[in-house]
Amino acid sequence: MDEVLIPVCVPSLLRHEHREAGVLRDLVLIQHSHRPTAWREWFRDIGMHHPNPTAGPVFEQYQMGIESALSGMGAVLMPPFMILDELASGRFVPLHDMLVRSAWSYYLIYPRIKRSKPAVQKLRTWLRGEAKRTTEQTNQIFRSPNVKAGRA
Repeated sequence: MDEVLIPVCVPSLLRHEHREAGVLRDLVLIQHSHRPTAWREWFRDIGMHHPNPTAGPVFEQYQMGIESALSGMGAVLMPPFMILDELASGRFVPLHDMLVRSAWSYYLIYPRIKRSKPAVQKLRTWLRGEAKRTTEQTNQIFRSPNVKAGRA
């Protein structure tokens, strides 16, 4: 499954209803220790300059970054499937109108010898279903009047 990323923050950090990537110049950028170049790559991919995309608090776990952003600390760059509930409820607002594909993907890896095992087949079927469902949910959220889905 290809990874796409979207910057989000809580609505209270926005001065107005208009959501755009330019607001990120004024917000703290919450970082992930295992993806230290994620913000820099995201800004590059949308064609926007940020003076210091690696500044900001660094967290090791995605959930810590999510909780920090929910508390109003700043903006976090996340795969939408990790924050679907927050996006759907309005607790997070997207700060860009495009879903930007990252260089990362998610894979299910298992030994070839176990391919025919019922448990492996069941897990693979379930994961494919979950990936499809979350992709559909993400697309539904980004079909709202203020947000459009796409890829940079």
